[in-house]
Amino acid sequence: MALVEKVPSMKLERCFEDDECVRDCILSWPIHCTNLIFFEERQDVFGLFEDPQTWLGNTLEGKSAQMKNSLLKDMLEKDGSNRLPPFKDYLYILHPGNKWKRRYCVLRSSGLYASKKRGSGISDLARVTAFGDHLYLYTTIGGWLKDNAPTPYGFVLKILVYK
Repeated sequence: MALVEKVPSMKLERCFEDDECVRDCILSWPIHCTNLIFFEERQDVFGLFEDPQTWLGNTLEGKSAQMKNSLLKDMLEKDGSNRLPPFKDYLYILHPGNKWKRRYCVLRSSGLYASKKRGSGISDLARVTAFGDHLYLYTTIGGWLKDNAPTPYGFVLKILVYK
């Protein structure tokens, strides 16, 4: 079971973190909003632990079960040196003027970076966002036709400002 926040006005939802205070989230909502909090059975909440190959892809190919467990342990320790391996793929990013542009993106533990072409060096990557304590990942639950999105699968990194 997962505790889910749903923001119908923006067609977004997210699962709460285990250590997150629900009160702080509710206090960040505007007055008279239609946001919801509810419990829901979610298959993807603990997916990283149940099936790491699906979530981490090529980083675990050909490794023994002991090495896979060691990698997961290192990633989850606060002072672990390995952290999450960089994930690289193409994403569509919404630019000013409601134009979607396909960019090569690199997800690192420090933030999300983008470049116009694949294989670009580190100096060619532009930081889209830096990860912090109040940055949360929401997934889209509709509205992609209205926004002329190139795909129905989307996410938003949203900052929660507590009042």
